[in-house]
Amino acid sequence: MQLYHLLQVLCVLWAIVQSTDGYCVYNDDSEGTSISIQADQVRLGSYSSSFKRTAMSAGDKGCCPYDNEDCCDRPERDATASLLITEDDGISLGPSVHISLQCGGWIVYGGNKADRRIQSYTHDGVLYDSPRAFTKAD
Repeated sequence: MQLYHLLQVLCVLWAIVQSTDGYCVYNDDSEGTSISIQADQVRLGSYSSSFKRTAMSAGDKGCCPYDNEDCCDRPERDATASLLITEDDGISLGPSVHISLQCGGWIVYGGNKADRRIQSYTHDGVLYDSPRAFTKAD
């Protein structure tokens, strides 16, 4: 548990120090769970053109610039984006969750299956969203 909190603090500090030009999703799962992420903007109209990463391994990250319409509806780092994060074992998709973030912020997907933690942060490191429930993937 303490290792998870240390990793979370290090991710927050690293993201604050670097210049953020878009949002990033960090897979810090302690059990090696892979995830898939998909931008969920209504205006985009088609999932085929929106930002997505599949089978993102633990320790990996996926980023998308906020001035790219496939990532954010408005090219501003304070604009809001919504992502669908789904557990992905390479064979089938598991539970999923919708999470919101600022287009200049980041998401940390961490913990383990017994204590899953998914949190988004603003570009300046303030907690933005922390959904608790996973739902069955469609």
